[in-house]
Amino acid sequence: MDKKIKERIFGAVVLVALATIFLPMIFTGPHEAVDINLNENMPMPKIDTKRPFIPKDLSRLQEESQKEETILAEEDEIVSKDHQLGALEPSEAWAIQVATFNKIDNAHKLRDKLLDAGFPAYVKMSGDGENVVLIGPEIDSTEAEKLLEKVNQQFKVKGVMVKYHPARLTRSR
Repeated sequence: MDKKIKERIFGAVVLVALATIFLPMIFTGPHEAVDINLNENMPMPKIDTKRPFIPKDLSRLQEESQKEETILAEEDEIVSKDHQLGALEPSEAWAIQVATFNKIDNAHKLRDKLLDAGFPAYVKMSGDGENVVLIGPEIDSTEAEKLLEKVNQQFKVKGVMVKYHPARLTRSR
């Protein structure tokens, strides 16, 4: 094969490879980061990696595990006799929806201000893809209303009281 033809084929392969890598990035746009709520103040467990844990008295450990199993079995019997799942009522809780943002950075800024002021604030993604800043939850609706008034006055916002549900948001009356 001629040297010029080889160089042209090689150049075409390089251009196709670059197009395959960069064109999807250009057409899909920037990707937003996912909010992962981790407690940064959580202490890390100390693990001694120098020597493994080997129990000295294995029979004692087996006896203890058997005792625990019998205790758990007895507790299961007591619970099953005293309670029936159909009779339990789900508890109702309330949260304060402070604001909704399209950009996650704005939601995090407001959440951080609320946390600094002592409110239990967090950010949650709504079904519409919006970032909702919430405070709570509160079990008592009157306490939630007091919290709503306090946030509205302190931060000059028009918050809304919503029913708290870990999986979805519903607006209260």
